[in-house]
Formats: sequence, structure tokens, C-alpha cells
Amino acid sequence: MSCGTIFLFDIDGTIISTNGAARRALEIAVAEFLELPSFKANFNFGGMTDRVILEQSLEQYALEKKIVFPRSSFSELMKHYLNVLERVMNEASSVIVHPGILAALNSIKRHSNCALGLGTGNVEIGARIKLRRVQLNAYFNFGGYGSDSHLRPSLISTGIRRGAASLRCNTADCTSIIIGDTVRDIEAAHANNAIAIAVGTGNVPLSTLKKAGADHVFHTLADEGALETILKYCSSSSR
Repeated sequence: MSCGTIFLFDIDGTIISTNGAARRALEIAVAEFLELPSFKANFNFGGMTDRVILEQSLEQYALEKKIVFPRSSFSELMKHYLNVLERVMNEASSVIVHPGILAALNSIKRHSNCALGLGTGNVEIGARIKLRRVQLNAYFNFGGYGSDSHLRPSLISTGIRRGAASLRCNTADCTSIIIGDTVRDIEAAHANNAIAIAVGTGNVPLSTLKKAGADHVFHTLADEGALETILKYCSSSSR
């Protein structure tokens, strides 16, 4: 029996999908920041942190133009991105919450021995902007964010530590569950001795998630057995 169970949910592709609005916001922000008519990032954002995505976008443009950006460029771009993100998310018409998410969140919330948080590459302000669009912010009192670290295993570690503090437990005495849709989520979970629950609601095939070593894999959290699997980890904890 553990002291309690910490659940960390990824956002993009796991809790919600924005039909490209989140990626569009970043590309608009980069284009406006660089005073370009448009900008298209030539890489996959899946499982990456905001900081790395923005840095890689600047690097992409710098390599194309053979220029070097000053260090201050990144922080200035981040501020601009968050302003653009809020605007784009408010205007987005097709943001969806994935099947099974609300049932899972409500069920976990009913267990006093479970802590419900975020484990996301979004900086905290960006995470809150996205969740506010679908009225889900109230479920999450803590998290590990891209603003904590540009390395996913490290930000997940931070989220676990905050979750343990909310349960008034030692981290080592808790069971940690990471729920995400990418291989990077699985790798970050296992780097922290956590259990990885992977969902196919993003862009990664289930076969790839299974091959990456996810402890449990579901098409969505509405699948038969998904909620039971989650709640099993709540009932196995004792305060």
C-alpha cells in the first residue's frame, strides 16, 4: 500500500485537441515576432516543451537565413506567443475534450488519497489558457510544466513532487501515474519510476505506444477497462 496516488495528465492530444489551433498560435507568434508574412515549423511538436519548440523554431529560421539571435529573443518570443495563444484559443471553434477524460477526472477527484495534476510541456500560463477554453482548470491544482524545465523527465519529476506535497506524503511513498499520448510521455514516466498510461487520442499509433513500453494502452479513456485501470491505482493506496 502506498501513501497516495499522483496522477499527471498531459494536455495536448490527451485531455484536449485543438484542431491545429495550438500549433497555429505558435506559428503566428513566430511570424509576427520575426515580421514575416507566415512561418511553418518543419518538425513535429509531439511531447516537446514550449521552450524547445520556440527555440527550435527560431533555430530553423536562423539556419535558413544564416543569422544568430541574441539570448533575449527567446523570452521576448515566449511573451508574444502567450498573447497570441490566448487570442487564437478564444477564437478557436473546434477544441474538443477527448472521450473518457471527464469521467476519469471526476472519478479521481472523489478519492481523497489521489492527487490530480498536470504533466505538460506547456508553460503554466499556456496550460491554463488552453484548459480555460474548455473549463477544466478547476480540476488541477498543481502540475509539472514546461516553465519548470525544458526536459520532460524533469518537469514530470517536479509535478510528482508537488503532488506528493499536496497529499502530505514523501514522493518515494507515492504511486505516480502519467497519462499521455506520446512516446516522450512514456519515457518521462519511466524515468521517474512512474506508471505510463498511453492513449491514442493524439497522432501516435497504438502499436508505437505499446512498443515504447507503456504499462497500459487505450484508444481513449472511454475504452472498456480504462477507468477501472485508473481507479485500481486509487484503491491500492492507503492514507
